[in-house]
Parts: sequence; structure tokens; C-alpha cells
Amino acid sequence: MTETEYQMAVQRTHDAYCKTVIRHAAITAIRRLQRKWEREISLEYLMYEKHFPITDWRDFVTAELDEERLLTACGLSVMLDNEELANALSHLSQEEREKIFLYYFLRQTQTQIGQHYGVSDSAIGRHLHRALRQLHEEMQVYPRE
Repeated sequence: MTETEYQMAVQRTHDAYCKTVIRHAAITAIRRLQRKWEREISLEYLMYEKHFPITDWRDFVTAELDEERLLTACGLSVMLDNEELANALSHLSQEEREKIFLYYFLRQTQTQIGQHYGVSDSAIGRHLHRALRQLHEEMQVYPRE
């Protein structure tokens, strides 16, 4: 192999390496954009979303709470805006509602909830999955108007 052939081989290897680096950088950039687009909220959704005016805290305390939309679990209460969700949650057992409340509203991990109930975290995951499936089925029974 002559000197020029060797230099050309090194150049081709370097070119191939550079192309690979550029291709992987492009793939990474595309994935970042896709994740960003998935997290974005459309302007149309924001325009039609229900906005609540800023009020004094005393107005909230003295306001009458609709019992159907009030989710009470573990000694805490949450007012739900979605009537369809409130109806579906009312069809779940108290224990299922508590697990959903702990996981989605109090942001406890499956391990923490499992320790509270004395079961494994994978069992809690199955219970949550089953409860969400039941919620989905209940919400299909009450279609949007």
C-alpha cells in the first residue's frame, strides 16, 4: 500500500465516522423534537379550556360543594371539575378510590402505597391498572354530551 492509498483509506474511514456521528446527532435532535411536541399543549385546547377567575380563599371555603364531584379518600377531599370522572369514580370501591387518590393526587409511589396496604408494589400496579380499566369502561357508559 502506497502513501497516497493509505491517506485515502484513512480519509474514507474518517468520512464514514463523521457521517455516523452526524446521523446519530440528527436522530437525537429528531427524538428531542418529538418529545417536545408530545408535551406541548395546543392553542385550540387552551382557548376552549375552562378558566377560573382568581378569587379570595374565603369564597372557596364558604362555597357549597357538590357532593357528587367531591372525592374523599384517606381523610382528604378533592373537588373534581369533570363530572364524568366523578361519576365513574363513584362506582369504584373505597379501597380502589384510595389507591387512585394516593397515586395520582398525592403522588405516592407504588412501593409506598404497597407498604401502606401490606402488598407488593407490583400488586398495587395491577390494582391501579384494573381500576383505571374499570374507570375507562364506566366513562364509556356515560358518553359525553
